[in-house]
Amino acid sequence: MFPPFPQELAHHFCTHLISRIENGDISIQQVAKESEERKGQGVMLGSLVCWDKTLSRRIILYAVSGNAKLLQGKWNYNEVFVPSIVSIEDVNLALEENDAEIHKLTEKINSLEDPELRSELIKNRTKLTDQSLKKVFSLYSFIRFDGKSISLPEIIQKHNGKLPPTGTGDCCAPKLLSYAFSHNLEPVSMDEVYFGGNTKNKVCGKSYSPCDERCGYILPFI
Repeated sequence: MFPPFPQELAHHFCTHLISRIENGDISIQQVAKESEERKGQGVMLGSLVCWDKTLSRRIILYAVSGNAKLLQGKWNYNEVFVPSIVSIEDVNLALEENDAEIHKLTEKINSLEDPELRSELIKNRTKLTDQSLKKVFSLYSFIRFDGKSISLPEIIQKHNGKLPPTGTGDCCAPKLLSYAFSHNLEPVSMDEVYFGGNTKNKVCGKSYSPCDERCGYILPFI
């Protein structure tokens, strides 16, 4: 998917943000418990450069992928950190009902050798997982370019009911754009860069905008 806005100016602010993190001026705090499979994988940092027509000034919006925060004693007057759309407490509450049963099924599946029994339990687990995902997704809504709200379930319907990947709604781009449109800011430039140790697929400081299929799932509708 092609970037919806020019990247160059926003990339400058993303790299500047990385410098501030590396210098210790800003720190990243993970709000959600980091899963074992995601440890050490890094995060995406996003910047959206906007024009505030009311105040006739440039505003720089920043966001972090996932449920995380950027901490700093003081942001510059024209900088805003955009928080997650849904709190981790609300996400955990939505997952709570089926969580224990899903873990029990996973343990049973891992202990079984019978293919038929495993297949049946996997189907049951998938059903419960989808129920939990739908509960989480129902918490998300975004402000569109026209100022109107659109919920993630409405976006799912536009994809013929196909559920998006886990974590959809917590990417930088949807957060940034929803915030900008809800505050009557005009987007000028947007970029997302990877921050963390280099991996096979990602290099620290390199642009990946929009970062993955989660963004591509939402952005056409906001």
